[in-house]
Amino acid sequence: SKVLPDDLKASVFKIVLANAKKSGAYRRLRRHARRADTPQAVRLSIYSSLGASASTNLRLQTLNSALGGRGAVRLQDVMYPVVSVASADPEGAMLTWAWFLRKRSALERRLRGANVRLFGAVIQASAGQVLKASHASEVEEAFALQPAPGLGRSIAQTVEAIRTEASFVERLGSPDSLPHLLEALA
Repeated sequence: SKVLPDDLKASVFKIVLANAKKSGAYRRLRRHARRADTPQAVRLSIYSSLGASASTNLRLQTLNSALGGRGAVRLQDVMYPVVSVASADPEGAMLTWAWFLRKRSALERRLRGANVRLFGAVIQASAGQVLKASHASEVEEAFALQPAPGLGRSIAQTVEAIRTEASFVERLGSPDSLPHLLEALA
């Protein structure tokens, strides 16, 4: 625990999980996070790294740990596993959004009585990592059909960020942008 500085733990855990061929490292980290004597900073580093696993099954287990029940994260930590999977790569982002749509009711039950901003953080993490303009419209439609009281402005900001970042990614991928990008980096 003291061999590796706290600010490097999440990065090292992500590297280990991304390169693991089996689930042993993932299971050891989950077990360590559940121990009562694990410092909160280490626990958050673990939660923040679990989505780096290449296994869709393990990523779903990570997401499901936000729902409560056996092996669940603490209520105040619920957004960490969600962010972990959503920010891992484009597949993780899509998986997280699909999971959110399927599990929204369970998430709302888990977060009932908690600060609405906690649910807002889960929404932003679940929706905000898919960088496609069409996804912004999908998010708008999902919350038009089933609004999230008290979070309208946050959702609108998330949708606007998706559109802005999707546009940037599209411009970045354009052959015309390469000379300008290289010039800016020089």
